[in-house]
Amino acid sequence: MSQIILLIAALFFFTRHVFRFERISRLTLVIIPAYTLVTGILLVSHKRPTFLALGVTILIGAILGWFQTTGLKIHVSQKHDVNGLPIIEIRHGWQYLVGWIVIF
Repeated sequence: MSQIILLIAALFFFTRHVFRFERISRLTLVIIPAYTLVTGILLVSHKRPTFLALGVTILIGAILGWFQTTGLKIHVSQKHDVNGLPIIEIRHGWQYLVGWIVIF
C-alpha cells in the first residue's frame, strides 16, 4: 500500500504543472536523467539482462521520450534571471502526462 501511495505522490510531483507554463529547473533537466542513468548502470552491472530485454527496454524508453516531447511548448519570457539571461518556460501537455502514467 505504501508503494502505491509513493507512486501516486511521484506521479503528482512530476505532472502537477503539465498544462501551464513553468520555469525550467535543474531537477528536470539534469538530476532526474543523471539519476536514471546511474540507476540503470548499477542495475545492469549487478544482473546482466539479455540483449533482447535490454534492447526492447531502450527502444520503449526512446519511443516514450519522443512521445512525451511531441506536445512540448517553449516560451522565452521578457523577464530576466539574476544572471541577466531570459527566463525560459515550458508547457508539457497531455503527452507528458500519458508518458509518466505509462512509466509508473
